[in-house]
Amino acid sequence: MKKIVALLLFLASATLMSAQGGAQIFTGITTLTNTSTAITRKGEFHSGFTVGIQSRLKDGTFVAGPGLKYTRFNMVSSNEAGFYKKEENYHLLSVPFNIGLEYRLTYILKLRMYTGADAHYFYKIDENDRSINLDYVNDYFFGAHAGIGIDLYWVTFDAKYEYGLSNAHKMDRSKYNALNFNVGIFF
Repeated sequence: MKKIVALLLFLASATLMSAQGGAQIFTGITTLTNTSTAITRKGEFHSGFTVGIQSRLKDGTFVAGPGLKYTRFNMVSSNEAGFYKKEENYHLLSVPFNIGLEYRLTYILKLRMYTGADAHYFYKIDENDRSINLDYVNDYFFGAHAGIGIDLYWVTFDAKYEYGLSNAHKMDRSKYNALNFNVGIFF
């Protein structure tokens, strides 16, 4: 499966090499829920932050490109947001691939709508008293996303929903769904 995803990313990137575009550096906050009540208790969520870079290769209104992002989120679910708590966190490295459309609404304003796939990798799990370590999670898991963004000159604002396609933990029905709000700079 990894080889197929890598081949698709390579072919899409090679096809769009002659296209114009750039990259977006972003940071933001995220909230996640897991489909397993053993991981996310009913009515609660996990919160954290993300930073990353997303390429934007353009051909007219069509936009596509791979990215790389780091996400840190709370291991224990809560009914209160703690986006930057330093203790007991999961750390993910993700490779999102976007395809979408970009429309110039005015000279200073662009609207973007996109969808794509995500490959996630558990990079690190903080020390904790629950004995949760890398043996508790799958090495990698997959998801799909849809988002909308606005570019105001070179400042970007995005809202994105990520839907889990495979189990993140070594148990059935342990898919993560996430809602992200990001701000960034396009160059």
